[in-house]
Amino acid sequence: MPELRLKWAVTFAALFAGACQAANTCAIYSSKLDGSDRQLVYADPKLNFGSVDVSPDGKMVAFDSWPLNGLSPSTQQIYICNIDGTGYRAVAKGGMPDWSPNGELLAFQDYVTGVVTVGIDGKGKETVSDSNTGNPAWLGNGDQIALLEWFKNVHFLNLRTGKKRPFFDVPTRLQHGYAVSPTMSSVCFTRKLAGASQLVVQEELGNERILHTGNLATGVAWHPGGKIIAFAMGIEDPNKLADGPAAQLYLANIEDGTVEKIPRQDEKEIFYNPCFSSDGKRIYFSSTLR
Repeated sequence: MPELRLKWAVTFAALFAGACQAANTCAIYSSKLDGSDRQLVYADPKLNFGSVDVSPDGKMVAFDSWPLNGLSPSTQQIYICNIDGTGYRAVAKGGMPDWSPNGELLAFQDYVTGVVTVGIDGKGKETVSDSNTGNPAWLGNGDQIALLEWFKNVHFLNLRTGKKRPFFDVPTRLQHGYAVSPTMSSVCFTRKLAGASQLVVQEELGNERILHTGNLATGVAWHPGGKIIAFAMGIEDPNKLADGPAAQLYLANIEDGTVEKIPRQDEKEIFYNPCFSSDGKRIYFSSTLR
């Protein structure tokens, strides 16, 4: 299973790596939800950037990155830095970091052992789930973590008891980048179809809403207010692009079902892996030129 997970992670990362290598412009940005006030958080011409998460107090970001020449368990690293890009430092090897609600820990994917928690100083590593799960997301007050069972289910792990509870009654082919609602009663995910994908919200009772059907969608994030979903979606048919899909950021309104592209995005740029600040006023994301 570790080999399968790594192969899947490499495939997903490769969608964007070619453009980064060609342009040397990989970076992490933030902006307001209307696309205005875009600010550079961190950039390094030698690195690709993947998942991004902002700390609960809004003062730091955590992200994973790897050299332009390739992704492997020995090269993918989790870093943190201040919101202005200063204080950049490595924390641990792995990917998909997620801040704990108190801002003291990161949960992340270790492609060998499974899901791990660690202090932001890199100390106190603890494996909390086996190698069949990954893509962790802290829940509630921090006593639970959501875990992706690869291509099958989302589980809620109780950190006090160590017990897992599956969210879906039957296996569901989930892709990377699901999101759990603030109330922990719904999960948003993308479902891959032939030539397209669906953005789906499913309630714990089984009720399902399809918010959008279109090109490849990835990197789902749930607004802390509970009414908006952010995601990245390809603006072209990915089957026609040699270097992967050119993605733009979109917002889906759960209440009325509307989906709108965030304004002020240059189609020469690729945007992916959005996340919201804890106050919901800003969105953070990775970006590169096509």
